Amino acid sequence: MSTTRTRKRRASRVEQNVISSLGGRRTFNSGAGDEKGDGRVAQRYTKQDGVVTPTELWTIRMESKTTSATQYRLRAADFHDLWVAAAAAAEIPVFHIQLCTMTAPVDFAVVQSGLGDELFGVKPRCNLYKSTYGVSLSSWAELSQAKYISFGLELRLPGRSAMKQYDLVLCGFHHLRQAMGAK
Repeated sequence: MSTTRTRKRRASRVEQNVISSLGGRRTFNSGAGDEKGDGRVAQRYTKQDGVVTPTELWTIRMESKTTSATQYRLRAADFHDLWVAAAAAAEIPVFHIQLCTMTAPVDFAVVQSGLGDELFGVKPRCNLYKSTYGVSLSSWAELSQAKYISFGLELRLPGRSAMKQYDLVLCGFHHLRQAMGAK
């Protein structure tokens, strides 16, 4: 049985490994201060057709979630919080999810479809929007057949009747690393 301290320590290690695998840095105290998000990655290179070339500088703001369960429910409000912080700094939001099962951990990345267009050369769009999306081991099985899964999240903004919709792409984290030309 794991304690709160061991879970937090493990989550901290996962954050460090994931963000450093993209060549980024962790934010102080997992973004509890002014700098929201678990880490930031400045992308200086891109990989296309196996060739790594310099590119314009763009920065990713990453949030990482780890669970020992076989599924994680991504809420629209969680992605919206990351998106607001990233948009304020002209950055790209990326949500990392790790399912730590009894076997090897399974890593997912959730990106907006615009980044999916750029990284994977596809134009996924969603017609059905929900307030939550379940990421599970069955999602991993689906990703073995395709590089990505399109889905949509929708959030009713407080005090308004307007809805904020996000067209998102779920992919294996290794696909994101490969597309970015990271180690």
